[in-house]
Amino acid sequence: MKTLLPFHVLLKTKNQMENHILNIVLMPLTISIAQGLAFGFISYTVLKLLTGKRNQIHWIMYFVSIAFIINFIMGGH
Repeated sequence: MKTLLPFHVLLKTKNQMENHILNIVLMPLTISIAQGLAFGFISYTVLKLLTGKRNQIHWIMYFVSIAFIINFIMGGH
């Protein structure tokens, strides 16, 4: 049975699927594509850390996620 979703190849693991769904939900709720993407970076990193897949995260993802967290704490738009 074929799926109708165009990104079905990207959804290889349950964690990736949860992250994609979280991004799809958060982008309209934040009313900003940039903030939705920022939450996407943060959620991807956090989900990988919580599931014990720390070695699959590139160091740049840590840097970008921390930068977005600092931006949100400082009240940046």
